[in-house]
Amino acid sequence: TSSGGYQVLLRVGDSLEGAFKAVPIVIYTVPEGEKYSTWAAELHVVMGVPYIFTALCPGDWRTVESVVLRCNGEIEDPNAWEAPRYVLKPNGRHCTEGGISLDMTYFCVNGVHYVMWSDRKIRLDKDPVEIEPADVYIATVDPSAPWQMTTEPRCILRPIYGWDRYETEVDEGPYLLRRGDDLFITISGSSTGMADLYDLGLLHAKAGDNLLTPDGWEWLPYPLLTKESVENEYGPGHNCFVKDEETGDDLMVYHAVPHDKNGKPLGRKPGIRRVHWGKNGYPYLEMTPDRDLNPELKTIYAKVVIK
Repeated sequence: TSSGGYQVLLRVGDSLEGAFKAVPIVIYTVPEGEKYSTWAAELHVVMGVPYIFTALCPGDWRTVESVVLRCNGEIEDPNAWEAPRYVLKPNGRHCTEGGISLDMTYFCVNGVHYVMWSDRKIRLDKDPVEIEPADVYIATVDPSAPWQMTTEPRCILRPIYGWDRYETEVDEGPYLLRRGDDLFITISGSSTGMADLYDLGLLHAKAGDNLLTPDGWEWLPYPLLTKESVENEYGPGHNCFVKDEETGDDLMVYHAVPHDKNGKPLGRKPGIRRVHWGKNGYPYLEMTPDRDLNPELKTIYAKVVIK
């Protein structure tokens, strides 16, 4: 999925690489005469039904709000997709009042359905306008209508380190990577206005923890992926995880900013990288082919001779 401009798009292929090259299918277009732009689309299947979690922005970035589109037929049929619905709190009011919501993701743990997103309080009635840090919030939702929260939004994370406060204080783009009972949420940090300094941090919890409280999560004090991680990949972040159908490996899909030979940024480009796992049980996201295990050495035999 992708977004931007006035449309939400799907690209469909027989492989991940094929999907990158596929002709996009337009599944939603902002009605003519309206100036809404679309932000950060994610495709999720909830109780067998495909949904796209995205956001609509009627003006500048200070007006963006999370929405959900439901599919009632074939996923590739634009006519099967319903119009966006705003994400609502239990009282029926919009997800964020007096601010913005974006980068909403969905996951299910132990039968409980959650959404997590970036939330920022903004006072447009103030002069100058008051803009608070972008924090990460969580709530449970009704799986038959995942735009409807069933608990009040709770803040579980605020930018507190240097690496998620470049230019402005931002934590956004949460996405779940699960391994057994370990729940890892990648968080993108710092200002998108300084794209080369965007980076990726990590939240960790266990499946039995109370995920609706800050105490239920461990926030690593250091980033896992930065402009120093992989040569010529600046500002890596806002990723998702999928499974390699052939090997069962976890794959990270993300964007970063390459530079030309003169050091000029070439804009955000998508990429795919296999996730490795450290001895500590945490994901290792900066593996490159030259550092990786030679496939010819994957299986090693040793002969022991006892005299």
